[in-house]
Amino acid sequence: MPKEIEYKFQITPDQMVRLKDHEIIHHHAKHPPITQKIENIYFDTPKLALFQKNYVLRIRKQDGRYFQTLKFGECINREGLSCREEWEYELPRARFNFLLFPVEIQKIMPPEEVLKPQLIINFERTIYDLWWNDQTTVELAIDQGSIIAKRQVLSISEIELELKSGTQSALKILAEKLKGDLQLIPEIRGKAERGYELLMQQH
Repeated sequence: MPKEIEYKFQITPDQMVRLKDHEIIHHHAKHPPITQKIENIYFDTPKLALFQKNYVLRIRKQDGRYFQTLKFGECINREGLSCREEWEYELPRARFNFLLFPVEIQKIMPPEEVLKPQLIINFERTIYDLWWNDQTTVELAIDQGSIIAKRQVLSISEIELELKSGTQSALKILAEKLKGDLQLIPEIRGKAERGYELLMQQH
């Protein structure tokens, strides 16, 4: 079962400047950073049936390509570590194709006609691919943008350290190094979780 393993931290403008000049970027980035505009629409039933079961469903537009993604579980601990199951597939256009999901996932999906847009989460992402050691590669992403939940808007300014290959223990060493050097605050909620909490406050 596919898993997404990453650390999340809040970041201020001053910390961002220091991060870009940090020794880890200078010594471990495999190439110059890539910046992308990412647009997400999150879907659920009117009563948020998926979110109530710890699922979030979205369509993402990134570099002119579309992806459908389902994530399960938001087990972020106090250090900012997030471990979630994730299913993601590229689409030819911005329309769901639930047949791409495994059969057991298809069975739990609500009928597509009852799914409605609930959140818009758009941000600019700057990506550094880090070669941390011979076995471990990590994607360091700086995200800046906004979460729109009906009439409420919440700003996004955070970094994510996602394990692409290697060991979780190596990822932890990298995360703790950046956290300590930059005095970063762990982000204990995902973007979608913050958005749905904002949405439910308006009901």
